[in-house]
Amino acid sequence: MPASTSTTSGALDEVLFTLGQSLRRLRISIGDESDFAYAIGSGFWQLVLLGERGEERISEIASALNLDISTVSRQLKLLQSRGLIERAPDKSDGRVSKVRLTPLGKSVLDQL
Repeated sequence: MPASTSTTSGALDEVLFTLGQSLRRLRISIGDESDFAYAIGSGFWQLVLLGERGEERISEIASALNLDISTVSRQLKLLQSRGLIERAPDKSDGRVSKVRLTPLGKSVLDQL
């Protein structure tokens, strides 16, 4: 692996590790009963991804986050039950749905 790629990968790993620590500290400081506790955990990356991309299929989210579709689906159900995301039929394929942030989801993501 070229040195620049290795250096970039190491720096990214360090940033992600630091972000993970910060999210854990934030969850502890606000408590599990906070309105944001569910968004700081496993659903955080789904919110970030949808904030960047807009609408996505669940399979695209799973692929982008390198997670199993069943894991992503379970996490998205929790976010949907909290009103942070919504599902809409895919206009190009009615058998599939796409997921997008709700106005509340955008607001929570901005606040986080």
